[in-house]
Amino acid sequence: MINWQNILKLFSYDRNNPILFNSGLFLLLFTIFLLIYTFTFNRKTLRTIYVICFSLYFYYKTSGEYAIILILSILINFFLALAITGAGKKYQKNLLFIFSILVNVSVLGYFKYANFILENIGYITKGEIGKLEIFLPIGISFYTFQTLSYLIDVKRDTIKPTKNILDYSFYISFFPTIVAGPIVRTKDLLSQIAENVSVNKEEISSGLYLITRGLIKKAIFATYISQYCDLIYGMPGNYSGFENLIAMYGYTMQIYLDFSGYSDMAIGIAKIMGFKIKDNFNSPYSALNIIDFWKRWHISLSTWLRDYLFLPISYSYLRRTKNTKISLVNSYILASLITMFIAGLWHGASWKFIFWGTAHGAGLIINKLYQLTIGKKRRMKKYFPNWLSWFITFHFVAFLWIFFRAGTFDEALVSITTIFGQFDPAYILPFIQARTIFSILLVTGMIFTFIPFQYKENIKLFFFRAPLIVKAVVFILIIQLIIQFQSESVQPFIYFQF
Repeated sequence: MINWQNILKLFSYDRNNPILFNSGLFLLLFTIFLLIYTFTFNRKTLRTIYVICFSLYFYYKTSGEYAIILILSILINFFLALAITGAGKKYQKNLLFIFSILVNVSVLGYFKYANFILENIGYITKGEIGKLEIFLPIGISFYTFQTLSYLIDVKRDTIKPTKNILDYSFYISFFPTIVAGPIVRTKDLLSQIAENVSVNKEEISSGLYLITRGLIKKAIFATYISQYCDLIYGMPGNYSGFENLIAMYGYTMQIYLDFSGYSDMAIGIAKIMGFKIKDNFNSPYSALNIIDFWKRWHISLSTWLRDYLFLPISYSYLRRTKNTKISLVNSYILASLITMFIAGLWHGASWKFIFWGTAHGAGLIINKLYQLTIGKKRRMKKYFPNWLSWFITFHFVAFLWIFFRAGTFDEALVSITTIFGQFDPAYILPFIQARTIFSILLVTGMIFTFIPFQYKENIKLFFFRAPLIVKAVVFILIIQLIIQFQSESVQPFIYFQF
């Protein structure tokens, strides 16, 4: 006899088990979705409504009743954008724009930063201020940034606001990107929504390859590596300097494999549906300097920060000063610090995230000053060959990931002091013997992360050309490995918390 109560419970929201791309439930729902999608994708209005409905249900499965916040955001910002464009006078346009920004930032600020602000007020006043019971809706940072970019582009007249609320709803709620990005620009997706969607074998193969690659990155490598990192960063002072160092390298790989794996799956799912989303990572750990790193890491966020924060701050400073070489440098310093401070705060309501972002800002400034002065001298290339530049950049990034991962700022300092104060190479061989699988996965993950682009393309080409039976066998092996390496429950993606 069918237990309808259990089935209903399975398809209802569970705060302890939000739906994930790497969960069996999502694969089931997405399979059902695709079967129906094949009958709707060439009918624009029907396709749009169907995808919106599924996207809202998908978001409900991640955040429950907080899906209402998303729906209200869509409705309010749709009409605000039209009002900004329709305003007769410049001051009216500016007031509506400021109001729209304040509304969105205030909602994000309440859910994400209210307790952080109260905590710091309590620290300054030396009083006890209780915490608010606030649940952070998954993906609110991502869809708020998409909304802000839409409003800013409308205000700048770089785009015309859509008059079709269905198209705008599709753009904001699109389920592959709603909870953890990539942050999709209006011009990149809205134009595709208005066009006829065509899906061919090449796009489907490419999409399946990205989904498969993303599953391998997340469900096999990142999930297994995370178990060791969680152990060490839970109590870093209880472990040796070598174990903390390996945890640093482990998390450096984990966050990349986890987040790039999610991005791969999101882009792959969109491709199968006939929509193109830009790549979000480009071998970031191969960067030769920190400026290059931020051109390769979380590209949708770094370009958003560049276009809507860094460049406006820099241009605003230059307009108020003489356009000299010194003012150009000063504008870069000011824009870098403010932008990366906000980038750190965007990632989390904690001083450790603010320090992480600000430290990256300082790294960008030092990098730029080096390029403008010492780096211009040819003889310096002899002292800073590419391998040394890469080594310094990689370890600068990895070192700062400690602050990103540790539970608190103080715990990050404990891990760092342990690495430098209690490092003993005698731990190396016993560690490999005791954690053989972890060591193999960590090294293998690094190899695939650092292999040249051409080799990655050859792997992709092999997948495309492989017969269907080979693809099926590969997929079965991946599922088996996922089951083998999976911990007790499906691990959430790191960027869900942002």
